[in-house]
Amino acid sequence: ADAGPERKVVKEVALLFGFEPGAAQPSKICVSDLSGQVDLEGRPLLWLGGASDAESLALVQQHYARAGSVDRKENLLMAAAVHEATAPVVSFLAGILKGREDDDIREKAAFWLGQQDDATALGVLKGVAQGDRSMEVREQAVFGISQVALPAATEVLIDLARTAQGEVREQAIFWLGHRASERAVEALGGIVRDDPDTEAQKQAVFALTQLPDDRAVPLLIEIARTHRKAAVRKQAIFWLGQSDDPRALEALIDLARS
Repeated sequence: ADAGPERKVVKEVALLFGFEPGAAQPSKICVSDLSGQVDLEGRPLLWLGGASDAESLALVQQHYARAGSVDRKENLLMAAAVHEATAPVVSFLAGILKGREDDDIREKAAFWLGQQDDATALGVLKGVAQGDRSMEVREQAVFGISQVALPAATEVLIDLARTAQGEVREQAIFWLGHRASERAVEALGGIVRDDPDTEAQKQAVFALTQLPDDRAVPLLIEIARTHRKAAVRKQAIFWLGQSDDPRALEALIDLARS
């Protein structure tokens, strides 16, 4: 993740609006790339042609302002998120996230902000994770941060893992374990070594086990052998026992003999 965003394949995207006879507002909104198949349910398709990002996003925002149901609003958030014009998309989603919508909708806005790989979006998500009125939205913001493919996202997770409280801190520690970077390993090792909260130390041990390629095995062995807290050593020993790495088996045999 810290190597930078992967190259994305740009596809033409269709926004399909399903209307019932005589209705002024659509009953269904669907997003599809043009190589996909959509069930039109026997209705005729009126193709209005192509549109620029600005025209398309403006249309989505108009429909969002009129949408009544949660499902329709969530579909429109997805429709907005697939546009290429990052700045106006981030502005729209951030306004929803920080506004007065229901928490379910704001959680979806946090998710789609995390797909933008944008520094502004990352800053918005960090602020929400630190102080939103809803704990569920704060947790979703942490997940959104974990999805941002920028090196700065790792630093935000580290900051939250060190300074946040409760579920937000737990989520930050957990998602750090999914960042393939030396900074993540270093930060998790620091929590295991120095944090005064035993539960946080145990959570960091688990997060280390989520790192790819068994890169945390040497650190887990060190924790199992030398950590000053028995509960943390026990946690490291347990996860070493779940590893197929030969180094883990050798360490467990040595520990059993000592």
